[in-house]
Amino acid sequence: MMGLRRSRLADMFIGLLIENENLEEKLFMQNLKLKQERDEFLENDLRNISYKRILLSELISRPKCAGKWKSSSTTEAGGSDSKSGRRTGTAERWCK
Repeated sequence: MMGLRRSRLADMFIGLLIENENLEEKLFMQNLKLKQERDEFLENDLRNISYKRILLSELISRPKCAGKWKSSSTTEAGGSDSKSGRRTGTAERWCK
């Protein structure tokens, strides 16, 4: 092979195998990290969905809201009750 001796060619192959092994290990670690991030994201997403489901259930089960829906305006959805000054974070702000 154009002046390459067998030992030099074998050394090149060994070097390539070692480099390949290192790259595979880095790729495995990166995939593991991405899997953990994806799992955390999905857990948070499921938690948010569960929270929204509970709020919607509260909203639907309220007697004065059953059967009628208020359209939200930007002032209603602002998130604070002007009378008490407290922050409203549940379905109560939709059924005043």
